[in-house]
Amino acid sequence: MTSFTFHAKGSWHGSWTGQGEIHTQGFHEKIAIDKSMNGLGMGTNPDELLLSALCSCYMMTLGIRLNHDNIPYENIQINSKGIVKKKDGLHFEKIELYPVLILKEKPTEQFEKDLYEMMYHAEFDCMIAKALKNNVTISINPEVTHI
Repeated sequence: MTSFTFHAKGSWHGSWTGQGEIHTQGFHEKIAIDKSMNGLGMGTNPDELLLSALCSCYMMTLGIRLNHDNIPYENIQINSKGIVKKKDGLHFEKIELYPVLILKEKPTEQFEKDLYEMMYHAEFDCMIAKALKNNVTISINPEVTHI
């Protein structure tokens, strides 16, 4: 078994209208509670970071699978929506992913069907989606197109 270790550090001052910062090897960002939750809304927030982690993991997982199966593609794009509910505290209820696989040429009908299946399956291989399993509902709404 191989283990990988990741690090993050941060600081915070205040309450709902507080602010802080978070650091990883790859970024340094200001953080605050989102304005929609009566925070300052400066920088990013845990909700956006969770969505970003899931989106990036999903795209990378799908790209690795496409490469493994020798499927050429132009690009993978994604939009997402996270729904947070306030009931007995705040919690993520649902995340909707809208991935778009852009191919270099128009696929056959069967190949397109196989690609959609692969796009649905990428969620199950994504380690961030695995971490959210049984806690947050994730829906995949894929699209396949070509240039």
